[in-house]
Amino acid sequence: YSLIIFFTSLAMASIPWAFGRETGQRFFMYSLVLLVIGCPCALVISTPIAYVCALAHAAHNGILIKGGRHLETLGALKSIGIDKTGTITDGSFKLQSIEINRESDSNPLSMD
Repeated sequence: YSLIIFFTSLAMASIPWAFGRETGQRFFMYSLVLLVIGCPCALVISTPIAYVCALAHAAHNGILIKGGRHLETLGALKSIGIDKTGTITDGSFKLQSIEINRESDSNPLSMD
């Protein structure tokens, strides 16, 4: 059954191009509809392909994402905070260090 659906969809996607671009595009869409409706395994295959495409597109733009789980998290975001330098912050600010210079005699807050 799956082979019949696959080869029918393949024929619908390729043969109509001989009758023109508009006809080829329309029947290409029909072939995808036939493939998804007639063979539910196409839905199972499409999810990993979507992850791979998203990870490859992000990597092409210089963004490295470690796995599809993080893509799911990004998809669930309602808002995101970005500081003025363009780096993404997590909203928890911590004091990194305090430096006290006791050798200075002048008051750094004075306006003289």
